[in-house]
Amino acid sequence: MSDTEQTPVGLPLLLLYSHARTNPISHPDLKYDLRSVSNPPKQIRDKYSGIDKRVQEYMRGHGDFVALVDRAEGEIRALMGLAVSAAKATDAGHLDGADEEGVRYKLVRPATTSTGITGVDGAERVVGDGEEAGSEEEEEEDVDGGEGEDDDEEEEDGDRPRLRVSVFDVRGRHRSVAFVEELKSRDWPDDWEVRVVHRDLAKGRKGSVGGYGNARRNSLGRGFLGQDDDE
Repeated sequence: MSDTEQTPVGLPLLLLYSHARTNPISHPDLKYDLRSVSNPPKQIRDKYSGIDKRVQEYMRGHGDFVALVDRAEGEIRALMGLAVSAAKATDAGHLDGADEEGVRYKLVRPATTSTGITGVDGAERVVGDGEEAGSEEEEEEDVDGGEGEDDDEEEEDGDRPRLRVSVFDVRGRHRSVAFVEELKSRDWPDDWEVRVVHRDLAKGRKGSVGGYGNARRNSLGRGFLGQDDDE
């Protein structure tokens, strides 16, 4: 390898998590609160989850949901681009080891005020007025699973550009799941690895048509394989 050649940067990794209020990762790079987004009516929620087309079609029919997905896609692309640039600069020797983590933190965790995002300052930004839209009949409940429970799993991925996106609602079964599924279906670069984890999908009602399950999917580009996904 010549002195002018750069060490290849590992494939960018995009991690998409849907969950209820307790976050499965300690420090997500982007955090989207879906509690104010239009919720499917009870008769749909009782029969289907966010992995089912019935819920996804309902959600795509509401402008607040679509607008937030579009914004999330743009922010993910921008932040991943910064993370890749930082990784390339490090590999090229433009950053020393002591500065690498700090630079990645600054690039991937900006203090954004975008609607629906929690910024690096820790203040939540929600869509609308912060009320839980369409959730009057959706009772609150405690959700098992501690914060940061999925952090250890990511350590196996080594040092490569990555972006962790946290999406949550009241129960982690409908709006947040549909949001992640919609993000997953976007036309990401073919060299990105995209992983999907629906943390609280398994806690759904047994009588659901589509069937609930803790879905974990791994892909490169747009080819997705899934567990507990009959679609």
